[in-house]
Amino acid sequence: MEILSPFHYLPIGDSPADVSTLLSALAKLIGSKESSSVRARQILFPFPQNAVFPAELQEYETRRKALPESAVLALPAPAAGGATICYSQLAIKTMANAVNAAVGRPGRWILTAPATEIDGIMTLARAIEVSIPPIIAAKTRPASAKEILRAVERAKDRSSRDEVPIYMQITKTQLGELLEIPPAERADLQAVSSLMVTGLTSHDLLARAAKEAGIEIVQAYGIPESCGICVLDGQPVAGVHVATIGDRIWLSGICMMLGYLGTPGEVDFVSRGRKRWLRSKDAGHMRGPRLEVDGRLRDVISSAGIRIQAS
Repeated sequence: MEILSPFHYLPIGDSPADVSTLLSALAKLIGSKESSSVRARQILFPFPQNAVFPAELQEYETRRKALPESAVLALPAPAAGGATICYSQLAIKTMANAVNAAVGRPGRWILTAPATEIDGIMTLARAIEVSIPPIIAAKTRPASAKEILRAVERAKDRSSRDEVPIYMQITKTQLGELLEIPPAERADLQAVSSLMVTGLTSHDLLARAAKEAGIEIVQAYGIPESCGICVLDGQPVAGVHVATIGDRIWLSGICMMLGYLGTPGEVDFVSRGRKRWLRSKDAGHMRGPRLEVDGRLRDVISSAGIRIQAS
């Protein structure tokens, strides 16, 4: 008898049709009524079609290793060679709704992160949860500054008709590239109601440069193991708890991954009291109820109570 693979492998290329297929599969996965080809009991595994197949998954293919019962999505961990992260439907759906609630009324999301990474997946999930089709600027690579601006122009055109706000998540690198564009050519960024930027630290000069350029941003924090963004403007979204112990950021709540498949990743699960926490590799501190991110632990120097991001 043929053994059904526990994974639904979905190769993604640089075609809009591939991202549309992923969007449909993800909609089915998180409970939308939209149809999909994802078969029952299979874990969705989208990956760039030119990527190397994770050899560690072979043991799960042959059922020599058991998969987490509630896993519905698996993605390679970007910072941990060989590790694959598993996510539950509850975490994906709840975190999509939590970020949607944090930014305001339902709006149109622009996909700027690779669709095969958790930031891209969660952008699509947020769009699915508000039933507003996203604007696709990225596929298997991060969107360039010009691709982002073209996507904002398309979003602005659609929002002029249905009057919904525009939301976008970008990285620190993408923000830097946008700031290199002449002001007149990036004027459409003003149409974005909430521009969330990941990777910024508490004393980042790029945040100041954006403010001086008239670009209003929201500093966002999250890690792949926390379903991406889980803190906005220093405040954890609903269902998430954040703390710092020493210089290290700890996360807990509905955002947590189920665990790693194959090679262990770089983030540990730690039980403290009745809670399970993710012990991140990022440095930070609390300023009242707000989280201030100082950078990666290995890049932060602490002296006389002052934290400096090493260059």
